[in-house]
Amino acid sequence: MLSMWRSKVIANDLCLIFTFNKHNYKSFNNVVQLTIVLLNVYMHALMLIVYNVYLCCIICRVDVYLFINLFEVGGINVF
Repeated sequence: MLSMWRSKVIANDLCLIFTFNKHNYKSFNNVVQLTIVLLNVYMHALMLIVYNVYLCCIICRVDVYLFINLFEVGGINVF
């Protein structure tokens, strides 16, 4: 599901950039438009990185929890 969302976001950003490239570069409005599109791309990339780190932290926490429980169930109370 995450990879589907990621590919959809990237496709959306690329579509915006290609749409912009069809227009004239000279007007100030298009420069503002390009800046907004690029900011959008960077924000999506940042969001994906933060989301992946968050998921990684959750997985690590669950692993540590299972590891601790494994030792307690096994009778080795080191924690």
